[in-house]
Amino acid sequence: MGLTSRQMVLLVAIAQNPGASQKVIGDIVALDVNTVSDTLRRMERKQLIERIASKADGRSIAVRLTAIGLSVLEEGLSRNPTLQAQVIERLDPEEAAKLKILLRKLLGFE
Repeated sequence: MGLTSRQMVLLVAIAQNPGASQKVIGDIVALDVNTVSDTLRRMERKQLIERIASKADGRSIAVRLTAIGLSVLEEGLSRNPTLQAQVIERLDPEEAAKLKILLRKLLGFE
């Protein structure tokens, strides 16, 4: 799809938090502001997102998906089960379950 894993993660975070600031998005995905800003700039050139002045705070930049960004995100998410299967294909079911638990914990979902 021509996206880095970091860009895909940012697409998911933006979709889950429409209109959030670049800083908030960076905090969600545990990236520094400069990295987020640079990555979002590249994503904006690809017309995946748009950055606009925040209505709540004029100093802040809000981010939202474009129609293209939403379409790319949906395509990426539709591939997710296949990618998950490839990641765990060498694990037995117990190991796969443990991996999922550990990844969720690492990402702060538990």
